[in-house]
Amino acid sequence: MEMEYAENDQRKDLTWQERCAAITDYHRKRVASDRSWKNKQTAKRLNVSETLVCEYLGISELAEKGYAKIKKQAELSAARTMMDKINKRSKDAESEELDEILSGVILGRPITEKSEIPIIRKDFCEWAPAYTGPPFNFLHCDFPFGINTDERNQGGAIAVHGGYDDSPANYWRLLDALCTNLNRICTDSAHIMFWFSMNHYTETLAFFKEHSNFEINSSL
Repeated sequence: MEMEYAENDQRKDLTWQERCAAITDYHRKRVASDRSWKNKQTAKRLNVSETLVCEYLGISELAEKGYAKIKKQAELSAARTMMDKINKRSKDAESEELDEILSGVILGRPITEKSEIPIIRKDFCEWAPAYTGPPFNFLHCDFPFGINTDERNQGGAIAVHGGYDDSPANYWRLLDALCTNLNRICTDSAHIMFWFSMNHYTETLAFFKEHSNFEINSSL
């Protein structure tokens, strides 16, 4: 098998998929006959890098798990990138599961299981104080602007979608709820994209500086 691989490896038209299959097949047969056989031994016998052996084995394993597209990539670099993304998603999922298991020890409270419903329709001022899930490192806030838009003539939009309280009082109520519950819903280091009306520009910046430890980076 080593001689056959060395001979085939000289072919200019040998694809990366063919090399991957050959190296994976060779390595697995050596492991089957010798459980102590390591990736570096395969690399040495076939005169390739240990990194390449690891990549080929990883790609083959993912393809067998159902990620068939990984071996359909035109270039090895593309397959390598896909493998990294798949492994990262898998690692993130495992980490999230572990966080849920250990949440009582780490956070002092159990993490709420993820809802099957992707969108939660609820008053933020009620939701934020009761939230027990993992903290976020990015928030995208688009609160009502507090400019009485609900009092303007919006045609049939209100009839179709329903109205909302766009009073200044509600705007400041929402900001207060955000700042009060910031440590509950945000990680120690997080970014917030916050939309608001220029009618309240100066007052909004002053509010955040007074009620939280925001490092404000305003880009207009």
